Amino acid sequence: MIMKVRMSLAMNGVDVMAQVLVQGGRRVTAELLVKLPAEISVARVVDEVSLIDVYMSSRERPKVVLIVAGTVDRYQLLGQMMVIRQADPNLAFVVLHPALRVEENVMGCMQNTVRNVTFAGDLSSAAKAIQDGLAGYDNKPRILCVGDMGDYAKRLMGSLSEAGLHVYRVGSVEEALQMARSTSYALVLTDYVHGKLDGIELTRLLRKQSTDRKLGIVVLTSERSYELMMSGIGVGVNKWYRKTDPKQDCALVVNLLRSLISF
Repeated sequence: MIMKVRMSLAMNGVDVMAQVLVQGGRRVTAELLVKLPAEISVARVVDEVSLIDVYMSSRERPKVVLIVAGTVDRYQLLGQMMVIRQADPNLAFVVLHPALRVEENVMGCMQNTVRNVTFAGDLSSAAKAIQDGLAGYDNKPRILCVGDMGDYAKRLMGSLSEAGLHVYRVGSVEEALQMARSTSYALVLTDYVHGKLDGIELTRLLRKQSTDRKLGIVVLTSERSYELMMSGIGVGVNKWYRKTDPKQDCALVVNLLRSLISF
């Protein structure tokens, strides 16, 4: 397990807990730490390890990823960023590119496809971008989306992000329970249909393990059964919504969230 120090190494099999994940050299990371406030924790991805593997296996997901241009092939880098973006639409990327080594077409692709990417020409600019990313991240309520909802999920998550919310997605009930143990969420948005455990069972388990009475739980379904909905409300489901239009459903979720918390 990584010790609680300002900088740690991120590699296979290591339980990473850091606010900032850096893909770059040791010297660059050490110099960056000098420019960041002492309370910001940083993990550096060692050269032979995949950034995606480290990010996905982190016990507490980083809020900012700093990538030093030139350490990874630009197209491989773009692919990694897109995968991580799907996992967390609100994470901030900072690309350090001394002497503007990132081509304009690649920069444009990152900004349009990945989004929330800041390009920094020096370490001072990178440090400021990291602090801005952390500040913006911490001021938004978190929503956990559970289930494989296909294009609908992507559009709904996009709409929720545009509404100023942090949105995370996991594919199974087991992953949702694990994430909820380590991170506080304002609301859980789940499909009714899962594998072994459905949305009602997930609600029951979440209510059992969580001490947060303000946690909102919404179940999305195409079912119309009154008995089913009442059984869900009985174990702690706040609302049932039928999947319609993602933007319309986003408005319903935001209104419910505002009734639970202020944002």
